[in-house]
Amino acid sequence: MPNPIFDAMNSRPPQLDIIQQYNSFRQDPFTFLLKTKGIDIPQQYRNDPQGAVTYLLNSGQMSQEQLAYIKSMAQRYGFNI
Repeated sequence: MPNPIFDAMNSRPPQLDIIQQYNSFRQDPFTFLLKTKGIDIPQQYRNDPQGAVTYLLNSGQMSQEQLAYIKSMAQRYGFNI
């Protein structure tokens, strides 16, 4: 008889582990965001970080609170944004 608790404890979660996620993001951040979060940034903003952020805010894909959180996390890890 299968034991769902044992199966859950010993199975790998469906999400990528953090190192794989980081590597995937570094390799192609726009595809990563689209696949994992459903966030799509038009091609015209892909080399314009400020334009991309403005697009995300204006399109409702990101809130001011989310932006503030991202900025605080980046600063915590030594990025000056």
